Formats: sequence, structure tokens, C-alpha cells
Amino acid sequence: MKLIFVIMTLTLLIYGVKSTSQPDCSLGCDKRFCRDTSSCTCGTFWDYCKCCEYCNACAGETCNLLSGQSCEDGYLCSPPEGSSHSDVWTGRVSAVCLKE
Repeated sequence: MKLIFVIMTLTLLIYGVKSTSQPDCSLGCDKRFCRDTSSCTCGTFWDYCKCCEYCNACAGETCNLLSGQSCEDGYLCSPPEGSSHSDVWTGRVSAVCLKE
């Protein structure tokens, strides 16, 4: 029983580190998987490996704080007023593009 607990703990630890590590950019870039950004109304940002562009979220829109989504110039992806980062991380609230 203890062995199963140790194996499960190690598996979760390794998975947690792997899922929060930066992507391996040495694997190359396949632009076929990049989305069309021609309709982005609030600008674009590049992914970590500088492979694909993504649309910025506009002022007041929800944004993905966990994936590093950017907001339009002058705005920052933040927890809404009265909320904390842990509220966003646990899914209780969504982050929003707020004035810097």
C-alpha cells in the first residue's frame, strides 16, 4: 500500500513539473497549427517559441492568465477587482484585461 502511495505521489509530482515547464522550442514549429489572426481587433502576441501569433484580449474581456495570454496595449490580464490570483487558478473567477 505504501509503495502505491509513493508511486502515485511521484507520478503527480513529475506531471505537475512537466505541465508547468516551458515548452521545448527545439522541436521545431509547424505553422499549420497556427490560427488566422487577421480578424484580431486588439493586436496580437507571439507564443513562447515565437512560432504562432495569437489574438490579444481587448479591454474588459476575459483572458487566460494561466496560459500567458496578453491584453491590448495598456492593459494587463489580472484577477477582477476584489479577487486574487488563487481565485483565478482554482477557477472561481476568470481573469480580465484591466488598465495597467
